[in-house]
Amino acid sequence: MRSPFSLLCSLLPFLALGAVLALTPSTTGQALPQEPATAEASGPESGWALVDQALQGLDQACLLQLDPQLWVDVRSTALVAQEQVLAARTAGAPAEICLAIERTLSALLDRQAILAPQASPEGRESTRDLPGIANDLLLIEGRLPQTSLLLIETLFELERDEEGQNALSRSLMLWPRDARVHDTARAWRDVLPRPEDLINQLNARVLALDSSDPQASGLALETIGMLFVTMGRTAYENRKFSVAGLCFDQAAKALNRSASMPRAFSDDIIAAQRADAAVNASMAYLGHAQELWFADRSDKEVAVASLMAAEDSIVTAMQLRPDHDPTLNAVLFIGEAWKDKADVNQVNTDDLADAREFFRRMAERFDVAAWWNNYAFWSRETALAAAVDGKMQQATELFQKSYAAYEKTIELEPDNARYVNDAGLIQLYYLQEDLDRAEELFYRAWKLGKEVCDNPFVDENVAAENLSAYGDAMLNLAELNHQRGDLETAQEINDQLLAISPERFDAQQLRIQIEKAK
Repeated sequence: MRSPFSLLCSLLPFLALGAVLALTPSTTGQALPQEPATAEASGPESGWALVDQALQGLDQACLLQLDPQLWVDVRSTALVAQEQVLAARTAGAPAEICLAIERTLSALLDRQAILAPQASPEGRESTRDLPGIANDLLLIEGRLPQTSLLLIETLFELERDEEGQNALSRSLMLWPRDARVHDTARAWRDVLPRPEDLINQLNARVLALDSSDPQASGLALETIGMLFVTMGRTAYENRKFSVAGLCFDQAAKALNRSASMPRAFSDDIIAAQRADAAVNASMAYLGHAQELWFADRSDKEVAVASLMAAEDSIVTAMQLRPDHDPTLNAVLFIGEAWKDKADVNQVNTDDLADAREFFRRMAERFDVAAWWNNYAFWSRETALAAAVDGKMQQATELFQKSYAAYEKTIELEPDNARYVNDAGLIQLYYLQEDLDRAEELFYRAWKLGKEVCDNPFVDENVAAENLSAYGDAMLNLAELNHQRGDLETAQEINDQLLAISPERFDAQQLRIQIEKAK
């Protein structure tokens, strides 16, 4: 039996009703059975006090029934509340309210006997069934939010989803400031047959009450955001990528608007949900762009627009959660998409330039070392392509940009042997502007990488990466001395490299060149 409603147990505590619709916080935690109320006092004032006690008991019973381990306590709590209702009616409380509370408690007890017969006396199962309980709740719906919440839960558990959404819609209309109703909408959002209808209803309320009732608007916007997320996921699963992207964008916007209003979620949760929505939007727009490109590239302008929309969304996510792994990974996916627009085996110079410029924009916005490294790498690759085409001035400018980006990379991560080596590599093989700086960088990369590999506790993959990095630095240092004519130093360093990595073909070739030069 479906029961997403149980997720609510970790969200907000149920609220108690005072004077029917005036909401006041109730106590949290496990409910303890209360002493039965007496009817010694009489009159409307004492009657309302007893009504409030009964409502608190109803709230506690509703909260307890969400936890299977506490189902046995539901019965004792509900029975005490029933006695309080009787006392309230004797003391002069309105019969309609008392009847609504009593019938809701009875429905709750009947439901418990069906779902948890061990909570009933002698473990007897109820003679009732869930459809009958749902029909009873429909007859008394509208007086208390607790009644509606129990009705909605029962209808969705029975998979009467249309009726469940209709009951939820009515509850949102009657109690727009009750966080429990919004919790219920979010808990069952995956089975709603028409989530867009609830979104339209809530949007209309926000438009009408935005400034005059920020509490209702804040809760509504949170729910709108979560409903849009669900619609986005559904669209994405059906490969309707552009629709999914728009839904996730709308989710992020609704959650952003709710941030300045009273609401159920904390600032951190809102920021995290908004960032997740932005990442999902980015991946949806990316999927749309790739679908167009992989077809026949005929919709290139639309595809580029979708990929730019993906970039805008990921920028939003980065601003909210710069250290979030899904966000960081999404940036890499977008970069690869720019490079491999049509076919990973048919990368062209324009695609490489697009990837280069994407990482430049991201690196300049957020100063992430990995993105400066990617910008440096693709600058080098497009410089090589320009040189092959005879565009030597363009090639030189791109090599200079590559070197500057590598320097920025090692400024941010000075202990990364790979980054340090690659910065020197640009000077040695392409620019030849400052070979002393290249030599300094190679020695530094050698030292950094070896220190990591000498650590007996380092991860094997990390050790392998550093061995490769400082091995490259040794090779480059040997080549630098070879070019300078210091063949003894070149041979000494190259022999050390072959001692630790005898399989390196490039080092074997360099040894032959050094021996020929002697």
